[in-house]
Amino acid sequence: MVDLSSLLSDEDLRRRYGTPTLDRAWDYVRRGHVLSCTHDLDGDGDLDIVACALFAAGSDVDESTLPALVWLEQTKPGTFTRHTIEMGFPRHASLDVADIDGDGDADIAVGFFSMDRSSPSWVDVWVNQGKKK
Repeated sequence: MVDLSSLLSDEDLRRRYGTPTLDRAWDYVRRGHVLSCTHDLDGDGDLDIVACALFAAGSDVDESTLPALVWLEQTKPGTFTRHTIEMGFPRHASLDVADIDGDGDADIAVGFFSMDRSSPSWVDVWVNQGKKK
């Protein structure tokens, strides 16, 4: 499971929500959610994590500074390096990883949902440009 801290730095979390306490836990859930799935994105034989976020409109934070889609590359067992794929305005309500273009590697698809902004598409596909299998 990937929690908000995987997407946001401690400083970002404190700026957005204040110092975490048990009574503030509900705020984390109420203001948005994170979806994640595991897949071998880089073809090295281990599972990586892809995560996207959906935050409610009307945030008190400049959402252009927040990651919307990240890849957590497993570089050794239990150790991950974060790669930000998309920054700003996290409005992804769905996430899936599959070989969408049929070239043998994993691609990422995210669905868009927002009540406060428009999007040029309902679904974005991020085609893997890595080494082909």
